[in-house]
Amino acid sequence: MELGSSDKISRFEEHCPKTFRAIAKTLALENRGESTEKLIYFYQELWQSDAFDEFPIVREKGVSFNPRQGRICDLLLNEGKYSSVRPLLLALLSSARIEKISGKTIEEYILDVQKIIHICTQYCNLPMDPTLRDLVLAHWIDLVRHLHMTAIEKNSRIEIFAKIRASLNLDFSLIPKNRLAKILDHSLNSYLKRNQS
Repeated sequence: MELGSSDKISRFEEHCPKTFRAIAKTLALENRGESTEKLIYFYQELWQSDAFDEFPIVREKGVSFNPRQGRICDLLLNEGKYSSVRPLLLALLSSARIEKISGKTIEEYILDVQKIIHICTQYCNLPMDPTLRDLVLAHWIDLVRHLHMTAIEKNSRIEIFAKIRASLNLDFSLIPKNRLAKILDHSLNSYLKRNQS
């Protein structure tokens, strides 16, 4: 698929219809039609490389769901209020398996993607860059919301939550000012209350 070409329905629209419509509407308001084409192209490339998965979430076969890449884009659009293409491209790329990502088309994004994935999986300090920070927060929100759907044992889940909480607390002043940080804080608190009762 070449950048700028259009199928009857793109894989992005097929897999994440609500997200795709929201992105198309947002970018159209910003007069960024070409950016929508770029997102379609990147999504197609990642899908053809079998780069998307839900790990560590375990899904029942045949159950319909919005995939991780759609959920992360939703958080950026609806809660982060992003309206430009780069954060959405980073959302797609950071939702994919890094070992499957290759090619010159993504070279300018790969260092940021590696940083996001490293922080998300190693529970490091939040990055200074606001866009990368919000992407990490979005991934952690998604993880906290879905960790009960994994094969990870309860004690290990609690350890993961504790590590995320520790990372968020290092930048605690962010919580009142950042919608994604607020959501993550609330999700962590809700989980702890459920498991203490």
